[in-house]
Amino acid sequence: MKNIFADDKKRNNIIFGFLWAILTVGLFLTWYAHWCKIYNTSLLAISYKYGFTSRGLIGTIYQTLGSFLGVDIWTYGAAKNFYLLCTAIFFGLFAVVMVIALRKTGQSEKKIMQYLILLLTIFTVPTFACEFNFGRIDIFMLASSLVAILLLLIEKAEWLVIPLSACGVMFHQGYVFMFYNIVLVILFVKIIDSDKNKKRKYIIIMVLSILICCALFIWFQIIYRGGAHEYFDEILENAKMVGRNGKAHTDLIRAEILGIDLTEEERKYRHCNVEEIIAWIVLMCPYIFIVARTFISLIKKQKMFWHKMKYLALGIGSLTMLPDFLFKVDFGRWTYAVVCYYMLVFIVMIALRDKDFIEEVHRDVSTVRGKVFTPLLFAYPMLFVPFNDIVISELVDRVCILVRNIF
Repeated sequence: MKNIFADDKKRNNIIFGFLWAILTVGLFLTWYAHWCKIYNTSLLAISYKYGFTSRGLIGTIYQTLGSFLGVDIWTYGAAKNFYLLCTAIFFGLFAVVMVIALRKTGQSEKKIMQYLILLLTIFTVPTFACEFNFGRIDIFMLASSLVAILLLLIEKAEWLVIPLSACGVMFHQGYVFMFYNIVLVILFVKIIDSDKNKKRKYIIIMVLSILICCALFIWFQIIYRGGAHEYFDEILENAKMVGRNGKAHTDLIRAEILGIDLTEEERKYRHCNVEEIIAWIVLMCPYIFIVARTFISLIKKQKMFWHKMKYLALGIGSLTMLPDFLFKVDFGRWTYAVVCYYMLVFIVMIALRDKDFIEEVHRDVSTVRGKVFTPLLFAYPMLFVPFNDIVISELVDRVCILVRNIF
């Protein structure tokens, strides 16, 4: 009987892996635009060759790799192939983290974990394959957090969380708002749930990580911003060489190299942003309700103060995105970051076998299992992908246009 059960588990894992692989490849091929926006290629021209400047890490990696391989990197084809390679590596890393999480999951939660993995795949693959976000710096920031999550799950080389967090900020200082939150809340959970010796280790990791990330953010955002004026022409020329049709994103280079604030130029998108986020909340309210109910119930059930704080931190961790929503305009990117945060929280907490969290998830599943609308919970999100950049998604944009025309 034991062998039969083991064979069934192995067969189920193989079937899931096969379907997951088909879904991933199918989503990528469906949404891959075969070209890269000049915003993303222009970033490759900015590097630490011109000083310890904002968003300089990816350009430094690109230019160093080109020198090491001895190839001509100043072409659009080279830039696109570089981003294609990075995207493939990212999806590979994503798959590794999901597989590790699935392996650490209890048998009774396997189906739930598989659903969560497929759902996050549906949100992630089209977003980073589509024309708006292929080659976007977000995959590098998210990759930094995914590696940190992996180390915290397997409890190996956890001190590397500190430099990984620093790398996230070096890719883009917006990391502290977008994807750093998931690393911080997992560390906080580890601090609450660990014994005395491990607790001290996680506190040190968390404090050092926060201090370094804050220092880097202040340096890039305030102190050094616009500190490479004399290199503007050279960087702009290199950006044109790697850009599609010989074009560069001049505003990006003006902002990063000359320190010009583009907030006023972005203001024209604010009205559209407000409409879309309202539409998104209305359209996704079933999922928002489930997530909110889960954390409210968890907090209410806890008798100990720090356990309440643990679930409160998990529930409100996405609020780090508020500055982006209030002052910037890429609502597609911000919305994906929020969705990704909660999906990863559910995946990690189940993988960590948090008893209270798992009990609450099972309660959520029992309320929707067997209902007529249950299959829609999986199919419905496909209508909203991919997340764009300024526009949240094509469907949300169409709904806003429809409502605008009616009223």
